[in-house]
Parts: sequence; C-alpha cells; structure tokens
Amino acid sequence: MKFARLLVLASFFFLLACQSATPSTVIIIDNGQTLTLQTNERVPSKLMDQAGITLNPNDRVLLNGLPVQPNLPITNHPITLQVRRAASLILSTPDGEQKLQSSAFTVGEALYEASIWLRAGDKVQPELSAPITNGMKVTVVSPRELTVSVDGKAVQIQSSARTVGEALAEAGI
Repeated sequence: MKFARLLVLASFFFLLACQSATPSTVIIIDNGQTLTLQTNERVPSKLMDQAGITLNPNDRVLLNGLPVQPNLPITNHPITLQVRRAASLILSTPDGEQKLQSSAFTVGEALYEASIWLRAGDKVQPELSAPITNGMKVTVVSPRELTVSVDGKAVQIQSSARTVGEALAEAGI
C-alpha cells in the first residue's frame, strides 16, 4: 500500500515536470508597430524570426531600452523588445565624405562605433549629444596649425574656425 502511494506520488511529480511551460507574452516594437507573441522562446533572434522581422546587420535589439545580444536567451520577464533600425548618415571630414549605417542613439556614439577618433580641438556638427536621424549629415572639422603675428612675435595656434576672426577669438588674441 505504501509502495502504491509512493508510485502514484512519483508519477504525479513526473507528469508535472514533463508538462510544457505555459507560453508567456512577448511584445516586440518595430518602427512604431507593436507585435504580440505567445511563446516559450527566449532568444531575441528567434523571437524576431517568429514575428517575421528581419534584422539588418547594423540594427540593434533593446530589452527595456538597453541593448541585448540577439543570440543570448533572456531570463527576466515580461519580455518587451524594441528594434532600433540603423539610420543612414553622411560623415564629412577633412579626408572626404563617407556613408555610415548606425543604430546609435547619438552622434558621438555613432562616431565611436565607426572608429572615428576625435582629437582635442575637433569641432563636430551637430554636437556629439545630438540624436541620430536618418539622412543626417555629420561634419567633423579638425584644427589647423596657424601662425599669427602678435606684437612682432610669431605665435603658433591651432584652430578649426572658419574665419580668421573666429580663430583669433578662440586664441584670445
């Protein structure tokens, strides 16, 4: 009799353990469109596949506003993912223009991701904290060595100013 009870109890726990987990709700926001999935999946790239969303190489997946690796499972619940699509940028530097694709939030972050290293005195327009928009033009102007004659003495300054007057004002002359 004890054995029968033990067998029934063990069978109950076995069946309970073998049941599939109840699917949870996953919300995906892509380009202002909200999709809701009922799934047991936890890997962002697979969730995107289930939702029929194609990620481009420079797109970024966010969980609660923070970047996540698309191929690593998410352990916390509920899951709300946001797809941040890459924007096209035109970067204008003294070396010429180049096109960039970035899903960065700011100009500074986009330059960093593209390995564009700024030096002291470089001027960036729009400013580094400006949000990225599609088709945006970012200009980086590097300072030039200038020789200015002040009171009969030659003074070396660096400036990325557009005019002589601006360069003199920057140097405090």
